[in-house]
Amino acid sequence: MTLKENQIVIVSIFLVILNALATVTMSLFAKLLCLHFDASEVVFLRNSFAFIALALWLMFSGNLRILKTKRPFAHIVRGAIGTAGIVFGTTALSMMPLAETTILFLTWPLFVVLLSYPILREPVSLYEILAALIGFLGIAITTNPSSDIDTLPTLGIFLGLCWGLSAAGVNLSLRWLGRTENSTSTVFYFLLFGIATTGLHLPFAAMPESGFTLNIFWIIAGVGTATLCGQLSKTQGHRMAKASILAPFGYTTIIWSMLYDYLMWNRLPGIHVIIGASLIVGSNLFILYKKSNSRRQTTVTKNQQNS
Repeated sequence: MTLKENQIVIVSIFLVILNALATVTMSLFAKLLCLHFDASEVVFLRNSFAFIALALWLMFSGNLRILKTKRPFAHIVRGAIGTAGIVFGTTALSMMPLAETTILFLTWPLFVVLLSYPILREPVSLYEILAALIGFLGIAITTNPSSDIDTLPTLGIFLGLCWGLSAAGVNLSLRWLGRTENSTSTVFYFLLFGIATTGLHLPFAAMPESGFTLNIFWIIAGVGTATLCGQLSKTQGHRMAKASILAPFGYTTIIWSMLYDYLMWNRLPGIHVIIGASLIVGSNLFILYKKSNSRRQTTVTKNQQNS
């Protein structure tokens, strides 16, 4: 690679690491908000802050025209899957440590492998299926320590896995939407759907016992800002370099989540968490390698046929 290409890759890696930090920071603020609000209310506040910021940007930049869509039903499907997943994840965060919940979320590539053929009719190799099974073994190790001290709630584990499954569904729906829709309109309608659905709970919501304090406002601002930073850095980073180069750095989410657990709650991960996370990440990277290799071989074959 040339010097310029190397610089682009370095910037992309930085953006992916920034996205990982922003994602975990968003989860941290969401976990703190759960001390005052229900999960659906946290999602409403998170989406509202990000939606207002995005809407203002679209208005002042004169880009409202990009919101035109011919596939409203597709946006509803993506919004339903994504919003449900965030509610699942937020609830899991309120019940479990940040690191373990983050690790369960990172199972989404394993679910993509299992869902790719029945939903998109994309071929899946035996090696990818075996890698996914090893990844799920990592989940079992992570969530079942030999000691009862760090036993995780069954409901929390289930919701964390539902979060990962929903993220896989979002990934597949974005491939479906990406054929005709731009990323900005997809994010806009996703946030709007989340506000509309989680807002239905507001008439039954109770105000925090301490009232709507300035501290709570700053937490809301934090989760909204982290959401926007995460979306922007992820989108730009993956536009500039190949996913096969960037993926390993995305898994720094585990490092950030463990660091936050230590700084906020003086909690260090057990050896079972580290082993389980290693199996999950290793399985995901192997699956990515197989898919990248398969695409490369397909491209070579097509070029040979056209030459």
